[in-house]
Amino acid sequence: MSNGSSTAVPGSGSSNTNMSVNTSTGSATPQPSAVNSTQTPASMSPPAMTDEQKLAQRQWQYCIQLAKYLYEVSDMCVTWLILKLFST
Repeated sequence: MSNGSSTAVPGSGSSNTNMSVNTSTGSATPQPSAVNSTQTPASMSPPAMTDEQKLAQRQWQYCIQLAKYLYEVSDMCVTWLILKLFST
C-alpha cells in the first residue's frame, strides 16, 4: 500500500461500504452518503392557506399591479412632457 491511499474496512462483509481506512493515520473516516437530504416526504406538504392568507395574497398582487401601472403611466407622462417641451 502507498501512503495516503484508502481501502475498504476489513471484516465489513460488504465490498460496498461507507467506511475507508486512511493508511497514513490508520483511522476510519466516514464517506458522504449519496442520499439527498433536501427531499421532503409527501407527508410534509405545507398546510392549506386560510381565507385571511388568501385575501392578503390577493391584496398584495393588486398592490404590485397598481405599482407597475403607476410606473408605466408616469414614464409615459414624463416622455410626453419632454416631447412637448422640446417640440415647441
